[in-house]
Amino acid sequence: MKDVRKTEIRVGVTVIFGVLLLVWILGWAQNYSLAPDRLMLIVKFPNVSGLEEGDQVTINGVRKGYVSEIVPKGKSVYLRLSLDSDSDLRSDARFEIIMLDLMGGKKVEVFPGVASEKINPKTVYNGNFIADIPTVMNYAGSLTSDLPVMVENVNKILNSVRVLLEDEQQKQDLKMALSNLQILTSDLKVFVSENKSKFESLLNSSQKITGEVNNILQTNRSNIDSTLMVSLNAVRKLDEILSRVDKFITQTERKENNAGKLLYDEAMLNELKETMKSVDKLVKVLNEQLTNDGVKVKADLDIF
Repeated sequence: MKDVRKTEIRVGVTVIFGVLLLVWILGWAQNYSLAPDRLMLIVKFPNVSGLEEGDQVTINGVRKGYVSEIVPKGKSVYLRLSLDSDSDLRSDARFEIIMLDLMGGKKVEVFPGVASEKINPKTVYNGNFIADIPTVMNYAGSLTSDLPVMVENVNKILNSVRVLLEDEQQKQDLKMALSNLQILTSDLKVFVSENKSKFESLLNSSQKITGEVNNILQTNRSNIDSTLMVSLNAVRKLDEILSRVDKFITQTERKENNAGKLLYDEAMLNELKETMKSVDKLVKVLNEQLTNDGVKVKADLDIF
């Protein structure tokens, strides 16, 4: 009786353990977690190239989560990534879709970044798609239509080169050009060799002049600073004078000063004109009297 009881207990424990193991395997395969908090991020990619929900997300190669949702929108694809709560990501983290294996599997690789600010789950981040072998093969397949054109262009170039080389005159010209280039190179080499000492002397002189100029600037730095300050003060004073002149002209045009009243007051100008006319008449009378009989003065004097 006791042996039967022990057997039943063993079978029950084995069944419970098997069920728990099965549940754990299914949860692991479906990326289920009993942890209450998850770090949820939204990343925008231009292309996901076969990435599916449930594919793993790794941080520096270590699996830390999975793709919980894929939402195509316009020309972009938005991924919702579910990461472990202890994932330490920074605001400059990078997200890339790369090839998981040679069979074409995909995963999201996260580079955590080095910024001091932590990542913000409310921000939509931009990810990069790294072309894998199938993508490269598809691209190479799309080039098959352009390949005949490329080959034809290469053949045209080769034919042009062949025709050029078969022409004796072109051959002679090419040989002459190469010969002239060789002569020029030799002459340049000889020139540099013969004037090497002069070049070195020129460089030394340039360095010496630069040093002397630097010493002069360092020695007279205070004088230069003083000159600059005087120049700045002069410019400021000139600016003040110009401002005052501009203000005077403005006041004159608005008749706000005596000069403006004199120049722009019509009544005063008319009086000035009348005065000038009277003076002109008086001058004419005096000239006539001086020319004829002198100045005539009529006066009535009463004495006592």
